[in-house]
Parts: sequence; C-alpha cells; structure tokens
Amino acid sequence: MNHDQTYPATFDAGFLDWFRERTESAWAALPDMTSQEILAVYVENGAGGSEFQRGSRWLGGMSEEQIAQIERTQRLTFPPDYHLFLRQLHTLDRPMLTAGYLAFEERLEDQQGILASAYVDEAEQYMVLEEYSGGFHNWLTDSPDTAIQPAALWEGLQFDIEYNNLWLADWGSKPTSIEGCKERVRELVEAAPKLLRVIGHRYLLAEPAIPGNPVFSIVQSDMVVYGPNLHDFLLFEFADTLGLTRRNIEREVMREARARQDEYAVIPFWGSFFKR
Repeated sequence: MNHDQTYPATFDAGFLDWFRERTESAWAALPDMTSQEILAVYVENGAGGSEFQRGSRWLGGMSEEQIAQIERTQRLTFPPDYHLFLRQLHTLDRPMLTAGYLAFEERLEDQQGILASAYVDEAEQYMVLEEYSGGFHNWLTDSPDTAIQPAALWEGLQFDIEYNNLWLADWGSKPTSIEGCKERVRELVEAAPKLLRVIGHRYLLAEPAIPGNPVFSIVQSDMVVYGPNLHDFLLFEFADTLGLTRRNIEREVMREARARQDEYAVIPFWGSFFKR
C-alpha cells in the first residue's frame, strides 16, 4: 500500500482524530486570499463551486445531553457512527464559501450577504461569492428542517415530475394531474426512511439506526451511492484534502456499492432509484 493510502480502517475515535488533524492541517495551509481574489479564480475557470475557508477548524463535538435532546425533540435516533461523528467533530467554526452566477433576472444590488462580485463578459452575467449554507449542519444553531428529510428531497423530485416526466413504478398509480403527482411524491418522501444531510447534497440513511448505513448523493432524481458507510464517504469526499489518491478510494467505494446493490434496492422508497 502506498504511503498516501494509509488511513485508519475502522470508523472509531482514532479515525475521527486522524480525520480532524488531516483536514485542519490542510485548511490551515490554504493560501491567504481576499474574497475578491478567491472569486477571481472561479471567474477564470468559468464555473462556480464551493470551498472551505482558510483556517477552518472543527468545533470539537457535542455533549451527550445535547445529542439526546435533539433525538428526543426530533423523535429519531442517530446511527451510532453519526452519533460518534457529532460527539467528536460535529461541524466547523466558520461557513464554507460558494461562488456562482446570478440568474439573469436577478439584480446584483438586490442581493444580500455578497462577499465579492465580478461581471463575466463571456457569460454576460455576474458571478458572486457568498457564504455557503450547505456545509456541515450545526445541530445547535441550524433548523433541523434543513438536515432531516429536507424539502430539497421532494422538491427536486417534483421538478423532474413536472419537466422530465418522472414517475417510478414503485410509486403506484400515477395521479392524473401534475399537482396530484407532486403531492403524492411529497407524501412518499415524508413517509420514507429518514435521511440526514451530512454536507451539501450528501445524505446518510438514518433508519434503521445502525452503524454502516450508506451515504447517498441526491440531486433531484439522480441518486447514487457516494459511500457504503460514513467512514468510506468521508475518505471519498475529502480524499484530496486528506492527501489520498481519489481514484483509488473511488474504486473501493464503487466495488462495495455494487456488492450491496441488492441491499439498497429493498430500502423503502429510496430503493426505487436502484431498480431502474
């Protein structure tokens, strides 16, 4: 095994300590750039994206009582591995940054919280840099509605129902109206096993509350396994930051995902996306 591929193989406190040290060291070494300089890189590349801020650090975890209070309030039990993640790391001390084009109908002067802006002649649009709300969820300050079965899950499917003629056989008879279809898929999502948003559009299966649940990447009806478990997801998602060879991690993730395909297919509702 190459040196850069050496990492703790088990999801435990030692793995999370290693993960914290590697990520914080990488973020501390990021170049010291102004908001305008950061945006200029995205403008030059011609595409938006998100990134961690220089000097980002983990908050250091939640207490058992804080976690228990959230579980009582939200009537759920965190899977043991995610529980450990919250206990040791939880979230970061500062938000991520994101860059993207404004829609043609949006005016720069109407935007709030813009850190930097630049007009891109080729696109005939403004690109802006702002704080990203899709980073690691802060369970002590953020609304749980943005992390537990968030509206983005059913809203994305509703979009594909209306514009891409989406309707899966497992969903039953298709209502006769678009509005009926949208309402039905919302009901199905709300009744489905809960997903927890880990970061961005990556979601951990939360039910049953057992270790080793998969992490899915979900954008509208595009749903793929992004990690057969939380351990492998963190390695894959942060491979570059951790100093690992991403293609090697990806090969292992895909191999394990294929081996567990039958398991994913029987997950209520979400498994429908693995039968197509």
